Amino acid sequence: LELIVEAIEKAGFTPGTELAFVGKGARFEIWSRAEWHAQRSAVRARVRERGLTLPVVPNPGAVS
Repeated sequence: LELIVEAIEKAGFTPGTELAFVGKGARFEIWSRAEWHAQRSAVRARVRERGLTLPVVPNPGAVS
C-alpha cells in the first residue's frame, strides 16, 4: 500500500514509521505499529483487571 508522504506527515507520522491498519467495523484507523501494540496491551490489561468478558455470539455463516 502506498500512502502520500504529505498525508503521513500531517497525521504526525514520519516516513519509515511502521503502521498498523486497525479495523473498526465499517471503517479503519491508521496507527503507528508501536503505539497500537501499547494501546492494545493497555486495553487488554484493563479488561483483565475488571474481569470483563464478551459473550460468544454464534456466527451462522461460519465454517466448522
